[in-house]
Amino acid sequence: MNKYRNKVFELFTNKENTKISVSDFHRWLISEENKTEKENALYHLWNEPNNITEENSRIAYASHLVRKEKTQKRTKQFTIWRYAVAAAIILCCITVYSLLGNKHENSDLNIVEHYSKIGEINKIRLPDGTVVETNSNSILIYPKEFGNGNRTVYLSGEANFKVVKNANKPFIVKSNGFAVTALGTEFNVSSYPNDNQFKATLISGSIKVGQENINSEQVLKINEQFSYNRETKEQSKTTIDVDDETAWQRGELAFRGATIQEIIKVLERNYNIAFHYKSNKAIEDKYNFRFKKDTSLKNVLEVIKNVADNFEYKLTDEVCYINIK
Repeated sequence: MNKYRNKVFELFTNKENTKISVSDFHRWLISEENKTEKENALYHLWNEPNNITEENSRIAYASHLVRKEKTQKRTKQFTIWRYAVAAAIILCCITVYSLLGNKHENSDLNIVEHYSKIGEINKIRLPDGTVVETNSNSILIYPKEFGNGNRTVYLSGEANFKVVKNANKPFIVKSNGFAVTALGTEFNVSSYPNDNQFKATLISGSIKVGQENINSEQVLKINEQFSYNRETKEQSKTTIDVDDETAWQRGELAFRGATIQEIIKVLERNYNIAFHYKSNKAIEDKYNFRFKKDTSLKNVLEVIKNVADNFEYKLTDEVCYINIK
């Protein structure tokens, strides 16, 4: 186990290590190989005080999230999903440190880390007055004061931003290799590490969306959504129903053109329960659902069962078993 603990620590803290990219490290961390050792490595990074220096204190915070998950009863099949969240949080934290902490003029700049637990929606007011609502199982990282440069924040998960206008200080949301830039506007960003899709939706004003290190940007109009599939590398810009996209802010669950697998991911991070999914065939059918606030998981599953062909489930206190024959 020490081998993996040392490897995790080295990759996270060695600024000179240019041979391993962030994406390579992310893939290594969330792979099935030696997942128990890697989980223990993150756990021990948090518990060993000698490792908690100023430079990696935010690594410890992310490890703490993993440690909390270990105390909950969960099946091993979904441990890998927790890695994806932890990896995104840790990598995001390191990016913040490298951009802000290494600059002399920002050496005393405090970083605020806000985590919305599973099933929780939070509202945050940023130093400039911008209001952010973070969805379940999301983390937002931002400076205590924005200073004289751009207003840059870091997101893993989903959030809605109502940005205070300031033409001299663009507001930038960075998330998993993408940057969404606005001056004064309202928009939604969805970028969970266990989802293949990155989505940015404009509600009012204007924004531009671009991938970091790639000289290409998309300018969105109101009610337009930019989406990017991390697996296929395909991107699109479409007009969507904003009411569906912001349903989560009202505590609702809205699915439009979603597969069963996509629906399961949303249910897991909203109901704090592990899912076992089994299917004897590839299921590409897509469904539209909308569930009101506080609808029980059992009622949600019953509705899906009545609509989806050959959909069966067994629900316990800690695990939901899905079987499609």
